[in-house]
Amino acid sequence: MTKYIAFLRAINVGGHTIIKMTDRKQMFKSSGLGNVQTYIQSGNVIFESDEDDTPFLEGIARQVESAWGYKTELFVRSIREVQSIVTKSPFTAKGDETLHIGFLKEKPDRNIKRSC
Repeated sequence: MTKYIAFLRAINVGGHTIIKMTDRKQMFKSSGLGNVQTYIQSGNVIFESDEDDTPFLEGIARQVESAWGYKTELFVRSIREVQSIVTKSPFTAKGDETLHIGFLKEKPDRNIKRSC
């Protein structure tokens, strides 16, 4: 089994789009995913699966919209991918510093011109 982290965008931010941790956990379990764990009040969920990420992503996004009445962006990275990103980061956290990492759903288009 492969361990993954699912990132649900804009969940539990500023008191809006609230999905309780227990509800998120149950939603992932009901999709057939194993060893499901939620992480604090973020929209992040850790789980295990033998499948490619595509099939369950669509099902979970539909469940969120059906159960809570709003759409959310959702994407998944394997634990190995996240560990690799942290290890290869040119910005290292030292002492009490924190390393912040942002994920994009797709690779940016190099042809887009910057306006800054």
